[in-house]
Amino acid sequence: MLNPHIEQFAQSFIVKERQKRFLTLAETACNPRVTVKAMEKFRVYLDQGLIAELDRRYYRELSHQEDVQFQTIHGLATIPETLFPECENGTCFVISASHPLRFQEVGLLDALGATRSGDLVTGCEGTIYSCISGQLALYEPEIGYRILCRRS
Repeated sequence: MLNPHIEQFAQSFIVKERQKRFLTLAETACNPRVTVKAMEKFRVYLDQGLIAELDRRYYRELSHQEDVQFQTIHGLATIPETLFPECENGTCFVISASHPLRFQEVGLLDALGATRSGDLVTGCEGTIYSCISGQLALYEPEIGYRILCRRS
């Protein structure tokens, strides 16, 4: 059984006819006996394919000013109050093939900071940080931009 964050992300943010693909790939990736090939397929999908399947009504690319906050450890501390004020408990569920904390519910700042080199945050392409299941998530596809998914 998939984590509710995964299922509700699909239902809320992916166009209906593409939800099954996301859920099938995620279910395979969550399996403890997942193959390297299957995990790589999920990684490529999250990195490059998912963006075309998102419902355009419920996402926006972060502005340059918003994105700059993600580049340093100091900047990360401002993210909850500026981008996710409704995320009261400050946790997220990490959906990824390559993130070190994948398929875990952890503190948002811990998840974002887990991909850093010194004081610089390197990001983890192909990662979804689901903050409020089915309502609020941050998606990092290919390096260079981040997408905020929000639905009331």
